[in-house]
Amino acid sequence: MRPNLHPIILYLFVFLLLVGCSASENRDGRNTDTTAPNDVKTDTEEDIRDDPEDIGQDINEVEDIDEEGPEPSLQNVRSEALEGMVNFSWDLPEDNTYTEIRITASPADLMWGEAERGIDPDTTEYLFDKLVNDVDYTFEIQAFSEGEEVGETIIFEATPYSRPLLSVSGAAVIDSVTKQPAFGWKSLIEQVGGPASWSPDGTTLLTYLGASQRCALFDRATREEIQLEPSAEFGNLCLPFDYSWSPDSHHLAFTRRQTESGNASNVIFFSVLDTQTGEIEPGWPDPSEIHSIRTLLSLDWSPDGKRLVISPSYSDGSSNVMIINTETKEFEPDWPDLTTPSPSFSIDDMQWSPDSKRLALAHPSGFYNATEAGYLIVNAETKEVETDWPEIVATNPDSLAWSPDGGLLILAYGYSRNTGMQVINTATRENEPGWPTEWPRIQDVAWSHDSEILAISSTESPYLLIIDRDSKTIADGWAPLTEPVGKLSWSPQHDPPTAPTDVEVTRTNSSATLSWTAPADAKILDYRVTIEPAAQVDGPADYLVFDPAATEHVIEGLDPAVEYSVSISAISVFGVGEAATSSSF
Repeated sequence: MRPNLHPIILYLFVFLLLVGCSASENRDGRNTDTTAPNDVKTDTEEDIRDDPEDIGQDINEVEDIDEEGPEPSLQNVRSEALEGMVNFSWDLPEDNTYTEIRITASPADLMWGEAERGIDPDTTEYLFDKLVNDVDYTFEIQAFSEGEEVGETIIFEATPYSRPLLSVSGAAVIDSVTKQPAFGWKSLIEQVGGPASWSPDGTTLLTYLGASQRCALFDRATREEIQLEPSAEFGNLCLPFDYSWSPDSHHLAFTRRQTESGNASNVIFFSVLDTQTGEIEPGWPDPSEIHSIRTLLSLDWSPDGKRLVISPSYSDGSSNVMIINTETKEFEPDWPDLTTPSPSFSIDDMQWSPDSKRLALAHPSGFYNATEAGYLIVNAETKEVETDWPEIVATNPDSLAWSPDGGLLILAYGYSRNTGMQVINTATRENEPGWPTEWPRIQDVAWSHDSEILAISSTESPYLLIIDRDSKTIADGWAPLTEPVGKLSWSPQHDPPTAPTDVEVTRTNSSATLSWTAPADAKILDYRVTIEPAAQVDGPADYLVFDPAATEHVIEGLDPAVEYSVSISAISVFGVGEAATSSSF
């Protein structure tokens, strides 16, 4: 029997009709604005097609919402580790509301200056100085507005380190790493009016202060003048036409004006300064007692420290070479007669070889016992002139420079028509080929401490040339100088100090006395003391002892129940030296 389907079909028809009406109402509702004031209204595809400008406006409104205001932080912050310093530079934001910029360095106990430095808000560069070479520092740079932090805290890590410096007379001290004028020396350069020379230990710079017309010594670590006992010889009488350090840097021979009846005369003489006491050392021989002299423009201390050569010009015009024994302070006999025949010229330059076995001399008019003008090499052991050296390639060499390793000898021709230089291989005693030698008006030549770089100064552009020894080519990247320069001097580069010796510790409950013997191979600036375990010390556990002459130090803040160890390192301008560590105490 078939079921009766009419009621079922009727119910289905009614159900579909109701569903269709509901769907139609919903479609109509999507085109009706039923949003509350805080609801988000979105457009359908049909709306977009009907009003394309509406979508552009909506997008712009979103972009305006997402667009951030000007960045308040310092921009493009850069750092550069230098010798004893770190230089920071940055760009300021467009809407600069800063009232202060602050740089904070750590560890604060391992520096000579303040750990936190406040800086003018309009400044875009700051030289963070008084740092110890070879110490790892962390720097936090933060901008402030009315005492409130603005923008991000920028963090840098940097380790200052020592590097060779090139002193250019009257112009600059040049950093050999950046190849630019060294930071921190500007105030000195503004005062300088004459030559400059680095001490053999690399810690002291001799210069002539043109503004006050006197000689002065500057400390490399602080870049400040070393205060000496006042003296006329090293003061207003000092005219450093030439100068030479003893190899231990304890003495400095220099030229100066002589005095007559208490007044400065035009006669040039020499004196020796004791750089340890700051006083003029007495007892040096007077060449005028042998023969009346007119001037003395050249001198040189032998690298072994045993001899000082001087070249006085006599009142009759001739010049001679005289050798002083630095131990007896007497003239040495039996040296060859090196008197010059010309009354018009003095001996231009004299320089001992690095092993002190030979003395090179340059003179434009020659010597009585030589056949031609130029240069001579005198054997210091036999006290005889060596005759197997190359002939000069031009007339009138006026400056000399042995490479520190003794392998090469430079003859520079600066005042003659045939300008340039001659490079001699001292092993083969032949001219060394391949060097660029045609440079005009050479004033001075100077080798770097490692014999790898030759610097040349000139009175004609280019005023400074840097030549690489290996390639025999001009090195790129060095800052050009804008005016003629004269004397050159490279700072020697040495290792940090060796470790202190005889380290002992005496414990007394919450403190201990640390004693040591200072290393003898460096000029000590301070000491670094490090205590372990650091967490068990009530106070600093890694800090500086601000006394270069100290041989004893009291350590505080110890726990009587804890066993410690301590290490001590000497600090020089070349960095933190090797540590000596005590046994547990």
